[in-house]
Amino acid sequence: GFPKTNACSWLGLSDVGGTPSNSWINGSYNLKVVGHELGHGLGLYHSHSLSCGSMVYSVSGCSSTEYGDTLDIMGNPASYDLTASQKERLGWLNYGAQPPITTVWSDGTYALAPVETQDSLPKALKIAGPNGTNFYVESRQAIGDDSSLAGRTNVLTGVVLHTYTPGTPNSSYLLNATPGGSW
Repeated sequence: GFPKTNACSWLGLSDVGGTPSNSWINGSYNLKVVGHELGHGLGLYHSHSLSCGSMVYSVSGCSSTEYGDTLDIMGNPASYDLTASQKERLGWLNYGAQPPITTVWSDGTYALAPVETQDSLPKALKIAGPNGTNFYVESRQAIGDDSSLAGRTNVLTGVVLHTYTPGTPNSSYLLNATPGGSW
């Protein structure tokens, strides 16, 4: 990091992964900027959103927004927690002693703990989708880094849907579970 310089139009800049990775902070030493850039340094790409008109998801005819995941620090606009798929990529979920992600193979009732809680309960459901894409279902609550979700009842009273395609690191998308409604 360095003091704010107007010669640089950006707040932060980073390599995506690498040995070593490099991150630069342009005078904005806050969680959103530093956390976002360090996420890039760890190998994460942006968390996008996907809009498919009147459908929640489609393999074609959708439009994406680069920083569109409004519930992930790798998206925009706040310093929220990472999505389950991003945490899984980092080995912070579903690896060794880390909290599990339940892979769903059939209809049923499944337990799901909030992503933000520190325990060993399942943090997401992972469902195989078309073309190698996985759907992630997660519960987000106004806890810790997500405390500013307090007024977002559409998030707190339901589940959040994401897609991610293993082997394609730049493929994390927030889905709009209420097409035509607000995110």
